[in-house]
Amino acid sequence: MIATKRKADRLALIDKQLAGKGVLRLRDAVALLGVSEMTVRRTLAQHGERYSYYGGYILRAGNGDGAPNYDLQQ
Repeated sequence: MIATKRKADRLALIDKQLAGKGVLRLRDAVALLGVSEMTVRRTLAQHGERYSYYGGYILRAGNGDGAPNYDLQQ
């Protein structure tokens, strides 16, 4: 139960950061969450329908029509 709550807390913090910025660097997520890089990577992998991970950056997964929710021109 404790691990589930911690995981839920991690997901909520990631969601909050992505809602505000649209992108989150992996190293910033590690510092924000106070966990190892592997823990963040594992969390992202377990929620691939929710998040994408590209070259050290965490993004929201596509919007369902195959189009990404980010703009590389930013």
